[in-house]
Amino acid sequence: MLERMAKESGIATPNAEDLARFDRKRKGKKLSNDDWTSATDAEAKIARMKDGTTHLAYKPEHAVDLDTGVIVAAPIHEADKGDTTTLGDTLETAKANLTAVGLAPTPDDPCEIIADKGYHSREVLKGRRRRRVEEPDQRAFAGEWPFALAGRRRSARRRLRQPGTAEIGRWTRRHAQAR
Repeated sequence: MLERMAKESGIATPNAEDLARFDRKRKGKKLSNDDWTSATDAEAKIARMKDGTTHLAYKPEHAVDLDTGVIVAAPIHEADKGDTTTLGDTLETAKANLTAVGLAPTPDDPCEIIADKGYHSREVLKGRRRRRVEEPDQRAFAGEWPFALAGRRRSARRRLRQPGTAEIGRWTRRHAQAR
């Protein structure tokens, strides 16, 4: 696509360096899965990596039994799908795999889901409650919050008491004049 755009703009035979320069200067540049496809894998989608770069890739997820460390499910999702939208499929895959070996959760013995904050949304929590999986009790953390708030207040007061560089300069000049 970039090569075609470079030829349309007047570059007859663009090399890699010309394409990079053209892409840097291009106005209205955006990444869209409708515009970009991988030459080797047409189903790959644009994904933002942890270092901020973008690649055409997939998004692997895994569900692990925390008691044994066994990977219960490891589905591969499209990279443009968010964590909250893929969680349901991952849990269904895990449930199917556990059912196949006779270890599926039951109403008498429900399972517990632990996920990072990327999976937190109101819809996900509503869906899990219907399946008897509860969000952690927020009151368990209530005793910690006032101490954290007091610590932040102490830090703010300490910052106010500490002199800035301008004040240190004034003190130095005053002491030099007094001598």
